[in-house]
Amino acid sequence: MVSPKPGKPNEGDLKINVEFASLMHSAEYAQQTNTLSEMRIEIASFIDKVLKQSRTTDREGLCIIQGKLTWNLTVELQLLNDDGNLIDAFFLAAVLALKNTRLPEVTMKGDNVMVNNAKSNYVNVHHLPICSTFYFIPRISFPIVDACAKEERLATARLSICMNVFEDVCGMQTLGQMDIEPM
Repeated sequence: MVSPKPGKPNEGDLKINVEFASLMHSAEYAQQTNTLSEMRIEIASFIDKVLKQSRTTDREGLCIIQGKLTWNLTVELQLLNDDGNLIDAFFLAAVLALKNTRLPEVTMKGDNVMVNNAKSNYVNVHHLPICSTFYFIPRISFPIVDACAKEERLATARLSICMNVFEDVCGMQTLGQMDIEPM
């Protein structure tokens, strides 16, 4: 529980943190420390942006006392093994973590805040966006979905699209140069 941001006194906060600690010791990735750090930041900021802009969670529901006390949630995502398609895997893990998070019931008794750990409520998740990433490899006429690490290294472009069950596009991200028809 923390004080809310001054500009948003009735909203809690949500942060995404991605860690690649398991790859840092690998000989294959030892020379790519900067690349891994950039990739970690890129994935975390993409997930954070999509979840906040699509209003997946009810951040007003994280407010305990308007202007005084809110919940501050941090989703910690830890990479255990990399065989490609990290964006989709991390995104799904973040959404499911939010969907399964329970917060203790909080009540006020005078000026005292009473936290009841015996009673808890799920975080309000309005919809479940799903991320699909397409990898484009030269001389292959169709994109690869759910690419392995080898296919990712061969790809010259990537397109990630997040949609929900209502067919709303919740977010998009591209990397590289794509020579494809828009349709």
